[in-house]
Amino acid sequence: PIKTRDALFFAMFFVFFGYKIKGISDKVPDYSTKMLFLLILATLCIQVIEGGILFKVFRAGLTTYYATTPFIVFSIFILIDKKPDLFSHPLITKVGTYTLGIYLIHPVILRSILSFENNKIFSSVLAGQVPLVFFVIVLSCLIIWLYRKFKALLKNKIQSIKWIV
Repeated sequence: PIKTRDALFFAMFFVFFGYKIKGISDKVPDYSTKMLFLLILATLCIQVIEGGILFKVFRAGLTTYYATTPFIVFSIFILIDKKPDLFSHPLITKVGTYTLGIYLIHPVILRSILSFENNKIFSSVLAGQVPLVFFVIVLSCLIIWLYRKFKALLKNKIQSIKWIV
């Protein structure tokens, strides 16, 4: 495993990876949506197994990036490239407007949650870490939504004060 939270380094790798995949996507067969989801599920299962082996056998701590991470990313990129209409749902578009905020606020939320728990809850990948990811995303979206509502309310109040003066 690679023990790092250096997202910029890995982001550059995955952006380049996505660029190269787009360049070869015409050579990739047009698999069914079901087949592509099964590919993603299979790579996720392999990563869980890899994490379990590293954790149980080699006593390595749980980490963010594994040797199987590029295969998961490859599977997701192929799905997105081959089935773009699949991701045009209004909910996905709406959540997409929150991505910068999620990126900025999630470390604070994650650190806050991990500082209050006893570190045994999230030691299990399936029972702890997977739900934690979804919880942090939902909580980040909620905080960003509240921030935007507060900002709009404050803007309206300031504009109404300008009219009075």
